[in-house]
Amino acid sequence: MGHSNVWNSHPKNYGPGSRVCRVCGNPHGLIRKYGLMCCRQCFRSNAKDIGFIKVIHAAQAMISAYDKDASVDKMDNNVGQEEEQAELTALRVAYKSAFFSARRM
Repeated sequence: MGHSNVWNSHPKNYGPGSRVCRVCGNPHGLIRKYGLMCCRQCFRSNAKDIGFIKVIHAAQAMISAYDKDASVDKMDNNVGQEEEQAELTALRVAYKSAFFSARRM
């Protein structure tokens, strides 16, 4: 029994060589977080269908919705304009801190 017969006789169940993408079978660039087990290319093409959204897009949508509400309130009543600006500034600061903390992870 030569060395070549023994080398791949038993497939291993551990390490990067044992895992492949469940969509295309590619072993490279595998995303294992949350049990996805798909390569990065397949994840990019299917992320919206799976339900993933970028943190930056979600936060920007929240800010734009808040801006629209603030503009409607301003048209209705000009009282408390400084307070609205302070709230909007606080929201933007919170968004930036959440974005940068998510990038560090």
